[in-house]
Parts: sequence; C-alpha cells; structure tokens
Amino acid sequence: MKLYCDPISTTSRPVLLFIAEHGIAAEIVHVDLMTGGHMDPAYLAVNPNGIVPFLVDGDLKLGESSAILKYLADKVGSRAYPTELKARAKVNEALDWLNTQLHEYYCLMAVYPHMGVRDNLEFPLRNEGLARAEIDRRVREVAEILRIEHLLGSRLGGLAGGDRQRVALGRAIVRQPKAFLMDEPLGTLDAEFREIMCLELRKLHDRLKTTTVFVTHDQNEAMALADHIVVMNNGQILQADDPQGIYDFPSCIFVAKFIGRPPMNLLELREPLSAGVTTVDLGGTWVEVPCTLAGSDRALLGVRPEHVRLGEPGGGLPAQVARVEYFGSHWIAELDTPAGVVKALVGKAVKPQEGDRVGISFDAQRVVMFDAASEQLLPSVTTSRHQASMSHG
Repeated sequence: MKLYCDPISTTSRPVLLFIAEHGIAAEIVHVDLMTGGHMDPAYLAVNPNGIVPFLVDGDLKLGESSAILKYLADKVGSRAYPTELKARAKVNEALDWLNTQLHEYYCLMAVYPHMGVRDNLEFPLRNEGLARAEIDRRVREVAEILRIEHLLGSRLGGLAGGDRQRVALGRAIVRQPKAFLMDEPLGTLDAEFREIMCLELRKLHDRLKTTTVFVTHDQNEAMALADHIVVMNNGQILQADDPQGIYDFPSCIFVAKFIGRPPMNLLELREPLSAGVTTVDLGGTWVEVPCTLAGSDRALLGVRPEHVRLGEPGGGLPAQVARVEYFGSHWIAELDTPAGVVKALVGKAVKPQEGDRVGISFDAQRVVMFDAASEQLLPSVTTSRHQASMSHG
C-alpha cells in the first residue's frame, strides 16, 4: 500500500492521522506541490492529474480523502468510521469546499516554477476535474483580464517579476472563488510596478465584484485600494472605517501617526480641555477648534499638514521655517512653534524660505482632539456627525 500525500494539506491530514492511529503498514510518499514533487514519473503513471491524497493498494486507486478513510476503516475493521471517521470526513469535505471558495494569494508569488504559464493557470482547474472546454474558457478569460495572452506559451523562468506576479494572480482568479485572501501581494515589487499593480488590482476588484481581504503594512496601498480599512496593532483592532473616515477622524494617536504622509501634527495644549469650548490655548495663542463634547486633563490637538495655513507674522500661532522639502507638486515646510514642531503642506507656487518668520492658522473644522493619557479621540460636534462605515467590538 502506498499513499501519496502533501503532509501540510488539510485533505491529507485525516488520512495520515488514521494510518498512524491504527498502525497501518503503508509507504508514505510526501508530495510537495510547490517544489514539483508531483512530477515524479512513477507518480504520474498512476495519477496523471497529480491529486493528493492518492492511495494505491494493488490495482485499487483512490483519490478522495473520504473514500480513502472508508477503505482504510473497512480494511482494519474499525468501527470508528460510522461516527468518528464520518465526522472527520465531513469536516474534511467542508475544508475541501472552503478551499474552493477562498483563494489565498501571498507576496511570494505562489506559482509552480517547473510549469509553463498555461499549465500554472490550468493546474487548479484540472484538479477540480473541470471539462477541457471550461478550462480553456476560464484560462482565456483570465489571460485577457490580466493581459498575459502573449505569455500563455512561455516558461516561467524567463519572465520578469511583474509578469510572474500576474500569473500568480491569474491562478487565484481562474478558480472563481467567493473571496480572495491577499497577504502582502505587492511586497516583492519595486515602487513603480507596485503602483501599477495597485491600480490593476482595484480595476480587477471592480470588474469581478469579489470580496477581497488585503493585508498590507503600506498605508498608501490601503488608502488607494480599500473600500473599508481595519487598522490593527498588537492583535487589537484600533479602527474600522472607510479610508476617508480613517484619515479625517483617526480613533487614536497610533492611527493618526500611521495614516498619512507626513502624519498628523499632534500638539499638546497648555491647559486642561473642558467640554463645550470652541477655542483652546496652544502655545500661548488661542486657536479655534470644533465644539468639544468631552474634557481632558491633558489633551492633544491634531491637524493634518494640508490643513495648516501660513500667513504673515503676528497673525495666528507664531512660527519659524526650520526646513523645506520639495515633492514636485508641493512643498512640505517644517515649522518651529511654541507648541512644538508643525509640518505644513504648501503649494509649489511659493517656496517658504528657511529662517522666515510666519504666523500659522488651522482649518478649524478639520481639527481633532485626543486625550493624552488614553490616546483616544475625544468627541466633538464634527466627529459626532461622522458615521463609520464599519463597526467592531
């Protein structure tokens, strides 16, 4: 008796467990799909489609985990099958079904390097036992979507990284899953192609209308791609909202610093914050804020760089230009103020000069307040009007 299996496959585990528990004499041949172990000629001779687990016992050949379990149970006279094994088989069938409904796509480009482009796209469909006409239709459709029709006859070895990424994505799409689970899918790409693929993924999502969970540490990718964003830190959900809600009303100081380049300016008030106020003392200057709905013994004022206005000295919070960075479409000015360092986004028409003294003001309706002790967003009339697109508890 010989069992071909992938030891990390959810479909193989119940069979391996039963063999171990009942001491069945079987030669276990580990088949690693990712490294091409299934291409062994002796294996393909009995199992042309490379399906695992696959049992060979004399002339008998079985390629479904539940059928293998029943055969093994009958062989050893086990009574476990009607109860325990049947339950395991049901769980296994559920996992098999789930595997067809979801597709996980990782940054490491899950392609089979020993196969050509067409074989990579066809392989999961052949394993599902689809008809040749349906396989051809799906491969043709996915190749058109990803614009890789001209690569279908190519080997993977000669492809550029971006083309390999498209093939890996095609392997996910061709199965027509109910959802995609993408873990850092653009992590291996250079900056230029990452931007291109970011746009392509958004277009693809809009076309396929398939639910996609996209994991990334790049806040630019999250803001560009997402309909909804969940910000996590140390295993805790800090905020769940649409991109604009995350950007305009960060739930805590961590989110305020993490989202946005440059991040939100955070300046500590001189005095405790009281509920119901519309002006606060910031570095000796009274500035307007949205009407507060809660107080704090120590509060921080938060404002995005694009909501900072530079004016003439003597007007607003006094500041001195310490440094200027040019970004083509705008300048970022770093300003020293009595309340701390402030960064401001300035139009490229006028370059702020280092050493200049200016007065700065804020767009009052864009200001948010945080409690310094808890680091949580404090409610105000503007935050209370915002309805988050998602909720979490």
